[in-house]
Amino acid sequence: MKHVFLLFSISLVIFGCSTNNNGTVTVVPLAPTNLMGSATSTTQINLSWTDNATNEDGYKIERKTGTGNYAVVGSTASNMTTFSDLGLTPSTSYTYRVYAYNSAGNSLQYSNELTLSTQDSIPSWLTNGLVGYWPFNGNANDESGNGNNGTVNGATLASDRFGNSNKAYNFTGSTTTPSYIEGDCTSFPTGSRTVSLWFYANDIGVGTAGRALFGYGGQTCGQSWLENIDNYGNGGNNYEVQGHCQNQQVLYNYGSNHPNGSWIHWVITTDNLNGTNFYINGVNVKNDLTFINQTYVAGKRFIFGAYVSQDGNNYLWYGNCYPYNGKLDDIRIYNRALSASEVSYLASH
Repeated sequence: MKHVFLLFSISLVIFGCSTNNNGTVTVVPLAPTNLMGSATSTTQINLSWTDNATNEDGYKIERKTGTGNYAVVGSTASNMTTFSDLGLTPSTSYTYRVYAYNSAGNSLQYSNELTLSTQDSIPSWLTNGLVGYWPFNGNANDESGNGNNGTVNGATLASDRFGNSNKAYNFTGSTTTPSYIEGDCTSFPTGSRTVSLWFYANDIGVGTAGRALFGYGGQTCGQSWLENIDNYGNGGNNYEVQGHCQNQQVLYNYGSNHPNGSWIHWVITTDNLNGTNFYINGVNVKNDLTFINQTYVAGKRFIFGAYVSQDGNNYLWYGNCYPYNGKLDDIRIYNRALSASEVSYLASH
């Protein structure tokens, strides 16, 4: 009998079991699986996993950075399958794994490993001179705090460049059924400025007309801010800004590859020191000595997805430049010219 009892005891150890004083056998719990998570801020990562055990006392969460060693950073009660890791460092990658435990010991395996990075710190300059910011988070509100909210006319919510639903707006480009967003532009800049936007175009280069992405202000020729692509009156295949009547006009020829079917970041800066610069996906592609400084805004309108009329009061399209067909997102307007490094940051975030 001694030999039988010894063999039984060895089996309990090998297979992760223990016995209590009354002879009841406790088995170690099964390991969790499907460890998932997301970074919710610059200092927090949330985790979740699948509970495969029926006898765990709880779960322990281990974390490491880089090639360092794992250390326990938290625990949960039994049947609890979520954990929030707080007080982390911004812009830092962390690797996690989870195991179950009870009085018999730890699960024989860990969950899968998961590596996540906390969000970047928001640079202080990002709000310096910010006049309007439209991230289109389910609406056309200005999130700069300046109250330049937009009114939606026919445009519809769509997925953004990260695949998030209802985080961008789609515009049909129709000349019979208007599709645009408008609002008051009285507080918009008239001289030094930056306009940053993301666009996903559908039909640039199709037909003989260009597409108008954005415009604001106006009174007479040269006193609006108009952004378009392939304005037929200027020969096509150009990114363009002008003030109506081709006054205060700057062009950049992009060649034969029409900018359709992918998200593109377009930034225009203008000031007295450096003139007007175009950036495409963070790259400075055009410098012109023109300083655009005649825009009239008092009591006037802004239009996303089409032109604004010469007098600055209404939505407009005409034969040379139709309304925009595609998506727009993350539109920012500053009352200063951003630096090249600041533009590069916007292009990568």
